[in-house]
Amino acid sequence: MKKIKKKIKIKKKKNDEAEEKEKEKKKKRKKKKEEKKEKEKEKEKEKEKEKKKKKKKKKKKKEKESYKTEAACGAQTNRKRYLMRVPELTGGAAVAVTLSASSITSPLIFIT
Repeated sequence: MKKIKKKIKIKKKKNDEAEEKEKEKKKKRKKKKEEKKEKEKEKEKEKEKEKKKKKKKKKKKKEKESYKTEAACGAQTNRKRYLMRVPELTGGAAVAVTLSASSITSPLIFIT
């Protein structure tokens, strides 16, 4: 006697198909959420870079202004005293410099 082999196809129920669709939808939702998180992380990194650039610019501005800080000049009203860097005269060291009132036209620098 020969054994009869039959291929049995199990038909999926409608409920199973609906469950598969729901699973696919969930996967799509997860992917979208992950993409949003990645985009947010990238935006945060860009913001941090911009903040660092702004801080560097502020530091540079402070350095530029620091050589021109006004110092007390006693009773002389026509002269102003500054802490300046005069690299031609002192090699880059900060020096107290007194500028006379006529220094706009002909600068007179008195290193004290």
